[in-house]
Amino acid sequence: MTKPALGIIGPGTVGTALAKLAVGAGYDEVAIGGRSAQHALAAARAAGKGVVAASALEVAGRSQWLILAVRDGEIEGVARELAAAGGVKPNTLVAHCSGAVASSVLDSLRAIEGVTLASFHPLQTFPDIERAIATLPGSHCFAEGDETALAALQSFAADLGLHFVEIETSAKPLYHASAVLACNYFTTLMDTALASFEAAGVERATAWQALSPLVHATLDNNDALGAENALTGPIRRGDGATVAMHLEALAAASPDLVPVYRALGVRTVDLARRTNSLDEKAAKALLALLTREAAGD
Repeated sequence: MTKPALGIIGPGTVGTALAKLAVGAGYDEVAIGGRSAQHALAAARAAGKGVVAASALEVAGRSQWLILAVRDGEIEGVARELAAAGGVKPNTLVAHCSGAVASSVLDSLRAIEGVTLASFHPLQTFPDIERAIATLPGSHCFAEGDETALAALQSFAADLGLHFVEIETSAKPLYHASAVLACNYFTTLMDTALASFEAAGVERATAWQALSPLVHATLDNNDALGAENALTGPIRRGDGATVAMHLEALAAASPDLVPVYRALGVRTVDLARRTNSLDEKAAKALLALLTREAAGD
């Protein structure tokens, strides 16, 4: 079965990776472009033989499926520009790749006959093109929008090896917050742990070599056992003396880390309660200790 002509506006990491994977999945007509002809050409070359570099308007004009892989704040403006220029053909599927905003930012294109709109967010981290191409297959993607568009995107996701999940439009901000907590804030948490190690006199490189096996084992345990059964440490044991010692040491050496420790500690008390490993008396004592300074006591 012939694949639809695919256009991607946004020659960055996500757009280039999608183009590359689409070519490998049998999409023979793939065009990629944006505001910079130089960036579009580089993306087309990285995506592989047969991918055409063009302007955004040219990409839209030749596409049956059009994906906007631009920054969140640029999506609505690009859609308006395409609508004003008459760049999108009738019956085109138009989707954007933002995890945070809804497909409604594309509403300026609704006046075009037969156009269907959606958002299509691959849940993966993209530090560079090579890693994006390697990690996208097998990842989940979350989509919302018009029913016809979602059916087409489910087929596209399957071609790229993605697991397709439909999500309610109203849930997108919470969905994206979840991804930020798990990915972006996890990276920040690792940096925070390294800062604590540095305060203890351990060089950052050595600290990461020591932490990395622990972190990977923790991820494996969460994957195999779930959060409740994977939790270990002083809060699960109800060890308030150790928590107090941590707070005192952090306050002396790196006071900026104390609020992070306190906030995560409060959340960990809640998790420990769910494991039934922490009795209510110990839980209340830990919460009092973790919130004392924050409350100004």
